[in-house]
Amino acid sequence: MNLRNTLLIVGSVFLSACEQPPDCNVLKAHVEFVTANAGCLIRKDRHMLVVKQRIGGQYNLPAGTHDSDESAQCTAHRETWEETGINIQVGKLLHVFDNGFRLYSCQPVDHIPGPGNTLKIPMQGQQEITEALWIKPEDIESSQWRYPEQLPTILRLFEKM
Repeated sequence: MNLRNTLLIVGSVFLSACEQPPDCNVLKAHVEFVTANAGCLIRKDRHMLVVKQRIGGQYNLPAGTHDSDESAQCTAHRETWEETGINIQVGKLLHVFDNGFRLYSCQPVDHIPGPGNTLKIPMQGQQEITEALWIKPEDIESSQWRYPEQLPTILRLFEKM
């Protein structure tokens, strides 16, 4: 069944069903079977892809909470797609933060608009994300970052990509 145009009625609220994410895509050499919250670090032309949170207006990487039966890599894949509309391939594990959050190197599967372009937020991401954009790491201040304690590590990892 195609859920793209289906409307669900919940009580007196109408909810539009979201398009299903593409199949999880992980580089075979880096497959793990770990469940955790996870996200993607995506680099293009000295810019990294970030999302702007609706609540608080701060930047973050495309990332989120795992579903109970989902690997961390598939969480990173699904969350990136939900928040940016980009179908990616999940690569190597870059870092595991103290809270267990796993950060992966990811690459777009298809051509996507590069730096200087703002990406259209898919319907399923619009409740929590206001925009997805390319930003130079040196233009980010810690006060603009959702988890400022993670920013130095993210910037260090970005430079190594």
